[in-house]
Formats: sequence, structure tokens, C-alpha cells
Amino acid sequence: MIKYTKLWTSLALLGLLALVISGCSAGQQVTAADIIAKMRETMKTTQTAQGTTDIAVTINKEGLKTLADTLMAGNGSNTGGSSDKDWTSRLPDSASVTINTWRQSPDKMRVEVDNSTLPGAKGAVLVYDGQKAYAYDPAHNTVYSATPSEMLDKAPAELKAVLQGLDAQQTLDNIIAASDVKLAGTEKVAGLDAYRLDITPKPEAADKLQIPQMFQMQAGLLIKDLRVSLWVDKDRWIPLKVTLEHPNIGKVAVTTSKIDLNKPIDSSKFVLQVPGGAKTVDLDTLRDKMGPKSTTLPEAKAQASRDGWQLLEPQYVPSGATLIEVLQQPTAGGQAGNVSGVVLNYSSPSVDFSITEGKSKYEKGLGDAFSGIKDNGATKQVPLRGVTATAFSPAGANWTALIWQEKNNGIWVAIHGKLSVDEAVKIAESLK
Repeated sequence: MIKYTKLWTSLALLGLLALVISGCSAGQQVTAADIIAKMRETMKTTQTAQGTTDIAVTINKEGLKTLADTLMAGNGSNTGGSSDKDWTSRLPDSASVTINTWRQSPDKMRVEVDNSTLPGAKGAVLVYDGQKAYAYDPAHNTVYSATPSEMLDKAPAELKAVLQGLDAQQTLDNIIAASDVKLAGTEKVAGLDAYRLDITPKPEAADKLQIPQMFQMQAGLLIKDLRVSLWVDKDRWIPLKVTLEHPNIGKVAVTTSKIDLNKPIDSSKFVLQVPGGAKTVDLDTLRDKMGPKSTTLPEAKAQASRDGWQLLEPQYVPSGATLIEVLQQPTAGGQAGNVSGVVLNYSSPSVDFSITEGKSKYEKGLGDAFSGIKDNGATKQVPLRGVTATAFSPAGANWTALIWQEKNNGIWVAIHGKLSVDEAVKIAESLK
């Protein structure tokens, strides 16, 4: 899920949008500047936070399946051809969990699952000591470990640059520009007075949030129908509750029932005591075997040839775009020497796009994945290269996905990014 990291970080920071909303308290008008100053001061002066949070989720299974198929298809991935076509049937209709959290500035955290309706979740623990993360799965008596900094080193260059340059206040500014926010009044949350804010993303939110272009199609689909409500403590200027609703996903409600700021936390909280007999799994090692690997264009072409197919390269790119990254996706199980796909990332000051190519099959046709999308006129069939491609380009979204299967060799190709349909077709026709 690392490619969605910036997107979900931005959604989580919606909880801080109270920075720019004015409201009334005890009959006195509070200005946006007042709230900004108070919230930023709270952020600066909070060294520790500990409390209890309740999370409740309801799931729209059919909507989630349609959305997942669309997201994966837009990325040129193999979903519809999977034998597991009814994976959503194994999901619960709803779930709830109560967690206890401890956070210490600048980077230490502990999360414990106190109770949950999910089988085996109670007793799970996640610890980050500032360098390495540890997670205990009580259902399997297994401890997983990973080094976030090493995961970042292996991330695609565009995503890595975004994460390294992540600035909380700049992200807040981007969220503000990407959202329409309405002060809906005041309510009580866990016995505390709070402002309620209703937040609606703008159509161009994915662009304003500076989501990497290679992920803007997926981000746009997630964001466009998202509705958020936020409750903010009127005295301490901290989020107390947030609800996120999406017609294709369902609803998530996160409520803080208890929170203490700047109280001492014992250092032992940030050390995971491995239970006796527990199995340990090093995710850093698994990532090296299974994750996408950066390569060069000649090496990718040579490997594709060894795997029995030809990697196509565009003879035309718009606006002086240049190839900035080549990624190889290994086959399932991470077998060395074989790749299931190659991603070519291109960029220029005005255009960013990716070309994904691979042998994976999509039995019902990638275009069918767009059938559940509500954007009238966003999907159309386009003749190119002797076949019919599916183009998906929502009005005002400033991005396009173009997907087809090559006529002679059956290779699947997807072009997606900050492009018009005409430009995507022109690139497609130039592939050799």
C-alpha cells in the first residue's frame, strides 16, 4: 500500500482543517487567524499524547469490489482475471475496534488493540521506536518487523520525493485548497464541546493535494465521492471525532473517548516484548524479494525478451517529457529472473504519465471495470493499433487512463496520467 501513502496521510490530516474555520464560542466570534494560531501552538507544544479511540466501520461490499476492480485496472493490474472473484464476501458487513495509543514527539508510537469484533485482533500491538516498527499478531503468535526508512529507499522515485518532502503545514494548505468546508454548528463529543465541520473535496482535489501523477487516477476515484465530517475540541483545538463516507466503500467513524496531552510516558511503552515461542518475520527481507525493482530501459527490454514478450517504447511523448524511472514488477511469489510487468514513468513541467506493460490477463476485459463509475461520458471505446481500447477520463479531473490488449501478442498495455485522451492515443499509436 505504499503508493497510497500520501493520499491517506492527506485524508488523516483533514482532522486539522479547523485551522482555517471560524466559529462562535460563548458568544464571541473566533476568527480563522485565531484558530490557526491556537492549533499550531498546540501542535508545537504537544510532546506526548495518550488515549483511547473507538473505530467503527460499515462496508459496502459490492461497491468496494467495483471500486477495487477500477483502481487496479487503471494501474494495469490483474484483478478481474483472478480466481478469487468473490473476495468481498469474506469481509464482515461491519466491524469495530477500540485501541489505546501512546505517542511521543518526535517519532515514537505504540498502539494496542483493547477490543474488537474482528476475530484474533484483540491483543495485537504495533510499536515504532523511532527506527524500526514491530507488530505482534496474537492470532498466529507472530512478530513482524520492518524498517520504514529502508522501505522509503525502495519506493518509486516520485513517491519517495513526495514522502521525503512531506511537510504537515504545507499539506494542510493543500487540503484547504482542495476542499469546500462548512461550519455545521457545535455538538458534544465524549462530553466535550466541539465544532462540527462538513468537508467536501473539490473536483480537482487530487491535483491540489499534489498526489503523484502516476496515482492520480486512483486518488481521483477515491476522493471524488468522499464526504468527511470533523469535530474539533473548542478548548484544546484537537480533533475528537471524524467520519468518512464513500458510496462505494462505506463509512468509517473514529471517536476519541479519552486523550491526555503532555503527560509522561514510560520508555518501556516503545519496546515490544516478544512473547515466548513467537515466530518472527523480517518484512525488509520479503520486500527485497517481492517488491518492484528499479532498473534501466535496456535491462527491462532484455528481461521482457527472455520472458517471451517485447517491451514497447513510445516514439512520441508530449511537451518534452522524458523517461525518469523504469520499474520491474516480479511475478507472484517473487521468483527471480521473471517479471509480470514493466512501468515506464515519464515527466515534464506540464505532463506526467506512466506506461504499464505486462503479460497478465484480464478475462472479462479491462473496460468492464469502469462500468460501475457514475461519471457520465467518462468512459468510451477508442480504436487504436488494430484493436479497441477503453479510455477513462472524468470531466474536469485532468487525467486519463487508456487500456488495451495488443492484437498480435496479447500483452496488456495501460497509459495513465496527466493527459488528454487524444494525447494518450497519440502516445499509444507511437509504441514500437
